[in-house]
Parts: sequence; C-alpha cells; structure tokens
Amino acid sequence: MKAPELRVGDTVLFYPDPLTDQNPMLGWALTAIRTNDAANLLVYTPEVGFVEKVAIRWRFSDEVEKKTSIRAMGGWDLSPVMKDMAKITEMKLGAMLASEKAAAKDKKTVRKPATAKAN
Repeated sequence: MKAPELRVGDTVLFYPDPLTDQNPMLGWALTAIRTNDAANLLVYTPEVGFVEKVAIRWRFSDEVEKKTSIRAMGGWDLSPVMKDMAKITEMKLGAMLASEKAAAKDKKTVRKPATAKAN
C-alpha cells in the first residue's frame, strides 16, 4: 500500500500508537512527501501544546508494522477533511474526463450536408 501524497500545510492525524485508532491528535505537515512516507509534523498535544515530530511514518506503512522502533515514534494519516478533499478531487477529475470523452465523441459525429433539390 502506498502512502498518500502530503503537501506542506496539509492537516493530518498523529497516532501515538499507529496500530490503533485511539487518541489521534491534530497535526500539520511541515514537509511534503511524494516518494516515501516519512514526514515532519507539527502536532498539538493536550499536555504541552505544539510539538514537532520528526520523520514520522505513515501509519499503514509496512515499516511501521515490522519495526518496533519506528512504531514507537507514532504514525500519521490524512485528516478526515483531507480525505474528503481527495475524494472530491477524484470525482471532479472523473467528471472532467467523462465530459472530454463526450465532447470527443460529438466531434466524430459529422452531419451529412443537405442535398440541394433539383427544380
């Protein structure tokens, strides 16, 4: 499974224990990721406020499941808002593609010229 793309400023949920859905904390991406799944995050914790978390792996990464040392650092996932935005973008792109296909099909349909009636 591949981690979602993350841009600077995207909202995320930070999970102290990435293998459970318990106690997520709101955070923001401080780094963009496209090729791997480790990101630097700014996380709001109820105990101390904002904390920077460095090189946190996506919670569904194979590395998180395999390595206790990586799992102990926590894990991130996109916030529900970011997941909703991704779905909207996917639907929008699908609608655009369908519209382009329909327009291309219309261009292939050519009207036959009207023949002049002979008097």
